[in-house]
Amino acid sequence: QTQCDLQYTRKSMGPTNSGYLSVALEDGENSDGRPKGQKPWVKFLQVHRYRILVVAGVVVAIAGCIGVVVLCQSRGAPLRDLSGVSVNSCSWETENCHTTGCCRRQNFKCFERERGFGDCSEDCQTLVNASKSSWTCDILGGAPPLQWAVPSKRNAAKTSLFCMMVVTAGGLVAPGVHEGYEEELLGMMRKNKVSIFSCDEHKLYDGAKAQSGKWKSVVNTDIFVSVWKQVKSDGLYKKHDWTVKVDADAVFLPDRLKAHIVSLSPPADTPVYLHNIDFRFHFMGALEVLSSKAVDLFLQNIETCEKHIGSMGGEDLFTMQCLDSIGVAHMTDFSLLDDKYTHDPGWNMNDVNSCTDQAIVAFHPYKSANAWLGCYKVAMKIQKPADFVGCDYRWHGDACNLGGNLSHSPTDQQPTDGIMRNRA
Repeated sequence: QTQCDLQYTRKSMGPTNSGYLSVALEDGENSDGRPKGQKPWVKFLQVHRYRILVVAGVVVAIAGCIGVVVLCQSRGAPLRDLSGVSVNSCSWETENCHTTGCCRRQNFKCFERERGFGDCSEDCQTLVNASKSSWTCDILGGAPPLQWAVPSKRNAAKTSLFCMMVVTAGGLVAPGVHEGYEEELLGMMRKNKVSIFSCDEHKLYDGAKAQSGKWKSVVNTDIFVSVWKQVKSDGLYKKHDWTVKVDADAVFLPDRLKAHIVSLSPPADTPVYLHNIDFRFHFMGALEVLSSKAVDLFLQNIETCEKHIGSMGGEDLFTMQCLDSIGVAHMTDFSLLDDKYTHDPGWNMNDVNSCTDQAIVAFHPYKSANAWLGCYKVAMKIQKPADFVGCDYRWHGDACNLGGNLSHSPTDQQPTDGIMRNRA
């Protein structure tokens, strides 16, 4: 047999009780086909080297995934339960949160930079970008849960209202709305003794022109910080149980607010503010309701809040974040405010249909005197939406009924209030 025949014979004949047949052996080979002197494990590695590489790769991959999961878990959750922890014992941004292990602001976490130091932020990358130091980004803690005020039937707050409104001559206006509309609204409210003019006490404050912000908002925090300092200076709010900040274009019904407060039974000895709408942050600025004790804390801390939260946004978000960060409790009443800016597309600023809801305390926005008063009359059941001109046929300044078919007659003269029939 040739050498090739012997090799074929050795590979094809298979083992016997004594190993491979001796006829298949070559010089210098052992009975299992290994060269003489070669270790068995070397032969094993040669035969199975590809399988070994695959298995090793899988093991490394699994180990890496486990390591990532463990790392993410160590950096993705607070190290301790913060239930019952006072937010006032936690840290603001730029303060060392390593010792407190918690942050004042909601959705912020305390990230470690080095042993013995940490800072609060919504994400660690922001801190890394702002610092030349290296960060471990280990999470040392988060923010305590928001504080809820527990109703108290025995010691419920009373309902005296101090109502305030900020009016800006020539202020920022929406498309189709003329400058100076707030002064026209005030004249109508004062004449009819409605809105803040039917509160237990009220005061008007001068504003300043604001800038446009994101999401149909305005950048007006600095303006309202200045106004709140005036509120602190004149001290009128201290004579009442609640302070109510109302926008001029909100159809506000103070008696309904008092009824809601009675129903909520807020504890009289606790600083409280009210979440007012089931949308995004649950707090929109057309109607802001704070207890007198909440205003005390707010005014004591307003400069600190301005320093840490900043003033480049809407005043309502600033107010809510400040109140939460200084430990003011809240209660929730989503029927306080109906705001068309939260409605689906297609709403009309002058449509009075929303105003039929008898639970709502304030309807927003109504930027013409006739539309504002039309909504008020529907809310008070003086008129019905069907009494108004259809919004497709309205004249400038009319209150209207979205989807209604009534139109002006040739003998009508402008301006009108939009009421076409059953005038009370």
